[in-house]
Amino acid sequence: TEDHTDYNLQHSRSLITYDSDNNIAKIESQTSSDGSNFTTSSTTNYTYDNKINPGYLTLLRTDMDSRMSVIKLENLYSIEIGFMPYFKLHYYNPNNITSINKNSTITSFVYEYNSNDLPVFCTKTIGSNTTNYVWDYEDY
Repeated sequence: TEDHTDYNLQHSRSLITYDSDNNIAKIESQTSSDGSNFTTSSTTNYTYDNKINPGYLTLLRTDMDSRMSVIKLENLYSIEIGFMPYFKLHYYNPNNITSINKNSTITSFVYEYNSNDLPVFCTKTIGSNTTNYVWDYEDY
């Protein structure tokens, strides 16, 4: 849980739930005018595959803390690039996101993998809109 107060004395917090594989399974955003009685303003549920997330793997190999604040991280972006919740959470979970359900709006991700179980292609679908992502890997 992460609590913070804005300048209008509106309190907010995010309750984060993890699945058995240590992926973020749910983020529940809550607000309160008094700091005691919170109500849920939005709920986002996530599902994952059982394959290697290359972003998470990169963090581990560079000895970075993979549990930095996911919520505060969004404040570091001044420009929206693509689908931000995907890009933010992409780096913080051991597996690849296969669906996001935010307040009954569902986004799905279908992957193709290489022989090392790393994603090489992904189709993101929201309603009838699709976006494709491609990964290329280099050996050093």
